[in-house]
Amino acid sequence: MKPSKGKRKLRQGMEDITSQFQKVIEHHTEKINNPEVTVSRKTIMIGAIPHLVVLALTCYIVWMARPASSLFSWHPTLMCVAFVLLMSESVFLFSQWSSPAMKTPRSTRARWHWLLQTGAAIMAFTGLAVIVANKFIAGKPHLTTWHAQLGMATCVMVLGQLTGGIMQWYPDQVKACFRRVTLKRTHAFLGTATYALSMTVVFLALFSTYFLNNVMSEGVWYLCAVCPVTLLLNVMLQFFYNYIKTLF
Repeated sequence: MKPSKGKRKLRQGMEDITSQFQKVIEHHTEKINNPEVTVSRKTIMIGAIPHLVVLALTCYIVWMARPASSLFSWHPTLMCVAFVLLMSESVFLFSQWSSPAMKTPRSTRARWHWLLQTGAAIMAFTGLAVIVANKFIAGKPHLTTWHAQLGMATCVMVLGQLTGGIMQWYPDQVKACFRRVTLKRTHAFLGTATYALSMTVVFLALFSTYFLNNVMSEGVWYLCAVCPVTLLLNVMLQFFYNYIKTLF
């Protein structure tokens, strides 16, 4: 049965958009990877934007939390370093426009990715332990907000992603159950979903009483709110490009 005229037009439109998008990214990538081509200041600035956003938000949250000033202060500090700094940078390693190691072999980037993600997981679960202990000491109930519930779900997904990452290091041992390409695509998709959930949790944290009482001004609040949205859009675009041929 042939697809309807409307479906054919929709498919053709998506293919045109995909083709144009791919040409732009390939042109940008060629400028970076070709040593004979001078990389423009604009290209460098575009690639640096996600890293600057990560650095700015991490520094501000850590400065505002004042680590060691209280038990709770370690929760935003550790969680921000885990998800905003380490997880973001580990994902950016595979970006076509903002990777700091674009010319490094993929196997080496994968090793760095695994190390950064392991560090992020350690800090995340330490931050989780801190907030659980703080709730017990204060006699407050657990998991009463969207921030807390989605945060717990994120930590569970991080464990799953670590397991998937380990499985990719031993493809021969798991090939009876999973094809390597299937495992890779699943890990990338679920990793993007985990990152999206983590940035949602960071965004929800900006509505907490703690943050609203300590943020410098309304303008700073809006700047902080833009950061996780910007990082998420960057990673979604990265996933779309890296797996574009499998989606369309």
